[in-house]
Amino acid sequence: MKLLKLDRTFQPCLPAEGDEVFANGVIRWNISKMQEYIDTHPHQVESKQMELTLLTQEYTNINLEHVPTVDLTKPIILIEFNARIQDHLIDGRHRVTKARELGITTLPAYKLTLHQHIPFLTSQTGFEAYARYWNEKVRTWSKDRER
Repeated sequence: MKLLKLDRTFQPCLPAEGDEVFANGVIRWNISKMQEYIDTHPHQVESKQMELTLLTQEYTNINLEHVPTVDLTKPIILIEFNARIQDHLIDGRHRVTKARELGITTLPAYKLTLHQHIPFLTSQTGFEAYARYWNEKVRTWSKDRER
């Protein structure tokens, strides 16, 4: 895994009114624009069946009234989040919750690589925080491999 170069000229993907955004602390992705990219570049994004046992077992901020209405045929979106955890869910928590309730063990998924999902970060601050996080994980992983 390579270190992520800190790019001071990074252009954030600012959300328009109504855009869906996924937040992980200060790091935020514009899900609406990411979905548009997937829709217009389907052959450039990995498509797979995701084993739900490989994802976090519970999610916060789940609107239980919304769960029954979600479409399980719409792929969830995963990203390459750090040097060790290859699949991190950033869109589809309600679909995963519904699938688990129904005993479904896999869902269709798109997975974006590091360089595919970075353009959808919504701020320079978020990009810099993500770059520091990524680089720390790469350094730790490299040290662990040397032992």
